[in-house]
Amino acid sequence: MTNLTYNGTPIPDRVRTDRIISAFENDMDETRLEYWREQDISAFPPITGYPSVIDEKDSTYGFFMSGANITDDIIGQPCWRVTDGHHRTIVLLERKVRYTEVKMDPSCFTDERELKAYRESR
Repeated sequence: MTNLTYNGTPIPDRVRTDRIISAFENDMDETRLEYWREQDISAFPPITGYPSVIDEKDSTYGFFMSGANITDDIIGQPCWRVTDGHHRTIVLLERKVRYTEVKMDPSCFTDERELKAYRESR
């Protein structure tokens, strides 16, 4: 884990695949899904997005990329909101990969100091 933060939340290097949530509604393109299914997962680029904490809104309306509902008993636990890598996430879940490398999406920063620290770390 790095010492960088996003809205005060530490930015991890890896996350549990079962705690990945889509940052927005995104239809799955079967052609792209098939493409990633044919690839060696060791060559997958990191899943781009941002760290978050599961809240009450998630437990009311949300679900993980695995398809599992988000329940009240995990409110307050960390998750990863994917902005790029939805199809790769599905393939990782199908192959029962427990953890995956992630990369912060710099377009998601809202705090100038955190963005500056992120850019300087690269």
